[in-house]
Amino acid sequence: MAGLGRQLNRRALRKSFSGRPSLQYHYQLDGASIIRDKFHMIAWLNKAQDQVRRAEVKSLPVLKKTRYTWLKNTENLTTGQADSFEQISRMNLKASQAWLIKENCKGVYELHSSIEGFYYFNQWSEDVTQKAIGACKKVAEMFTKHLMGILNYISYPITNARAEQVNFKIQQLKSISKGYRNFDNFRNAILFFFG
Repeated sequence: MAGLGRQLNRRALRKSFSGRPSLQYHYQLDGASIIRDKFHMIAWLNKAQDQVRRAEVKSLPVLKKTRYTWLKNTENLTTGQADSFEQISRMNLKASQAWLIKENCKGVYELHSSIEGFYYFNQWSEDVTQKAIGACKKVAEMFTKHLMGILNYISYPITNARAEQVNFKIQQLKSISKGYRNFDNFRNAILFFFG
């Protein structure tokens, strides 16, 4: 119950793009701002970009084996990936346009006010509509429905990263141990290793 008291004092609630907060949170955090963080936004855009690349790879063999090239940040590309990326980017394919849509969308999280974010997002959304890439248009429509949550991130820059990290470590512990005889042993191992 001590953790519950800390939750009630929060003004914002982090949430991914799918699903609703549980009814428990809905009633306990009434009036809290819902935040849509950058991680989930980029994950949806990566999925859309990969759909576009997969559709084009059937007709353009130059796109074969380039999936991870498109998913990496440009500063993390190897020399071979960078050369391949530059060659494909010059061809002005839908895959490279989808990558550009993703990169431009990241800019909304670098702004300092929600008003700037609103205008930036509208320009980005118009650009997506003009490029007429189906998978990206669907994602842009979903983002438009959740625009207030995206803009709230500018005011409350919080993410689920810490919770995701702890969950990952717990899953690793569970996997390494090959299971526990009962929940108390599992709980004790979690408390022993993660505090």
